[in-house]
Amino acid sequence: LPMVVTAVGGNAEAVVDGDCGRVVPARTPAALAAAIVALAGDPERRRTVGARAQARILERFTLDACVARYAELYRSLIRYP
Repeated sequence: LPMVVTAVGGNAEAVVDGDCGRVVPARTPAALAAAIVALAGDPERRRTVGARAQARILERFTLDACVARYAELYRSLIRYP
């Protein structure tokens, strides 16, 4: 599913606005509603954005992907002169 999130916490890191969902400013219910309505009214865009969202989550946020990034971070710290 495409994601519609507010720009708080790590949401903007997870969702690339306009690519795999929409990021709207926090505390702007009208912007949140408009983003949801726009996706709800456009089935083709919803499918495209949803597929991109799924690909991004599988690439960056699965347990394996997160563990691999942490492992690389730790390796880079060990190699740091």
